[in-house]
Amino acid sequence: MQPAPDDAPHVPYSATDWGSRVVRTDEVAQLLGIKPTSLYQLVLRDAFPEGQVQGRDKIWMLDTVLRFMIEQRRQQIERVPRLFPRVDRPIPALFCGSRLFMSKARSGETHREYIAHMWQPSDGGPLVALVYKLHSPGWHRPARELLTELHEAGHTDVGAVVIPSGSSGVAPDGVIEPPEIDYADTSPMNGGWVHATWFDVAYLLQVDLPWWPHYLRDAQAMLRWQPGDAPYAVVPRSSVFGDPHALLRLGSTVQVDDDHESEEVARFFWWWAERAACGFCPPDTHPAQTFPGICVPVKAVAPGTGSALSADVAAERGRPTPEQTARVLHTRVDPEAFDDVVRMLAHGFTIWSPLIERVVAIRVGTANPLARRFLSKLSESAAPVDELGYLHVCAFGRDDQRITQPLSMTRPQRLEHELNKDLWIAQFGNTVYITVPQAISTARGELQQLDVTQDDGVVVGDFSAWWTDTDGYAWPMPGEDPHEAGYSGAGPDGLAAAATILADDAASPVGGPYRLAVQSDVRYQQLAKQLKSRRYPTLIRRLDDPAAGFRWHTDIPSR
Repeated sequence: MQPAPDDAPHVPYSATDWGSRVVRTDEVAQLLGIKPTSLYQLVLRDAFPEGQVQGRDKIWMLDTVLRFMIEQRRQQIERVPRLFPRVDRPIPALFCGSRLFMSKARSGETHREYIAHMWQPSDGGPLVALVYKLHSPGWHRPARELLTELHEAGHTDVGAVVIPSGSSGVAPDGVIEPPEIDYADTSPMNGGWVHATWFDVAYLLQVDLPWWPHYLRDAQAMLRWQPGDAPYAVVPRSSVFGDPHALLRLGSTVQVDDDHESEEVARFFWWWAERAACGFCPPDTHPAQTFPGICVPVKAVAPGTGSALSADVAAERGRPTPEQTARVLHTRVDPEAFDDVVRMLAHGFTIWSPLIERVVAIRVGTANPLARRFLSKLSESAAPVDELGYLHVCAFGRDDQRITQPLSMTRPQRLEHELNKDLWIAQFGNTVYITVPQAISTARGELQQLDVTQDDGVVVGDFSAWWTDTDGYAWPMPGEDPHEAGYSGAGPDGLAAAATILADDAASPVGGPYRLAVQSDVRYQQLAKQLKSRRYPTLIRRLDDPAAGFRWHTDIPSR
């Protein structure tokens, strides 16, 4: 590759799409503000370039038309799209600072924050605003609306708004691929006809435009940024799940007496905070190379340490063990630190798995027979009420109570199971909430019977399945999968798979990848078919069969 000459532009014209865009007769006339018949007269008088015939119409290269307007019709220069340079050789634009502004709320929406980097092109025309929506990817206000809002807010010096409207990518060779943009300006075209590109903007401004990845849009860093700054170190965060630092704050409140245990608990929260950061901004999405016209002014770092994100953590190597997770869930923490952000992160990244996969509710007055048997094995617990696992089940219970019992002021009571101390149980009035693990470690032998009797009018979210082991203890169906019946879908499939697995080993984990082990089992297939029926069986028994190991016996309800 030959070095560019000293006077070559930083971003070449060939990087733009101006040389490949064409316009037809009516579009040229609209640009010039004349009628198509007047355009033909200009061509006949050699006052305008001849177009190429295409079918019954003629076409012109758009940049030819725009150059004509700039050179021959200076009074119409405001009709030229703002991204097209008004000089032959643009030089680097002047950075005019950054502005934070709130877009207007539409009906039913909250205000959204945007940051605009303002640029003054070298051609002397109006400013160009490169606008980024803060915090979250996805939908943004159209560039045309934001341009209007900026003008209404007094920023009438802005002639065009450019919004990166997608995510950038990293090609296999490590080179960044710039995002698509949404564009609007004050010309009659107002962004129409022209599907503007990142490099159309970069050519006009002749600078490396900053691309801020969605999960690294830190308002303070974006407002401080100046061209030429070293990349800012930012911890990835999400507007949906929140800031991974919340996990570190929770971990800092853990109450333990042993120094070794304290270090282990700290490592648990540090690992998960970095895992969440990697989930928002994986290490392999960081470009190793850019090219003229784009720069990445930010780098992702791990929360707390500020070091580069670990590919091992992103791949979940070194994930805390179930034993470590259990010890953490049994530690005492500050309830104020167990906030909604922690709950969202824990749910999104399955932090408490496999000890807590979900929570089920038992409505005491309408519980099915096996659920009542489970309740009979519960008693009041003297364990602390600020234990992390208990705070989790209480938070779920409060949410459910707000919906089902909005006027209730009942305080939760902690209960415990006589065998399994890794179930966290809270009672709110006549409802008991239980955490459900991936496997019931204290279950013995094999599943003996499955009861899916439901209260009349039960909602899908309250549907629960209960079963007994060889010793007669009743348990909620473990695993993360929904366990439902009465329709064709994931619920009946998951319930049939879990029951088939537990019929061989009551302490086995179920759900997720464990379902694959029984997909070809005829007993699973038969049970799944029955559970998908609208008249599904409510009581399923496991019967020993010398030939098949076991088979299902079902009772079809008369309903």
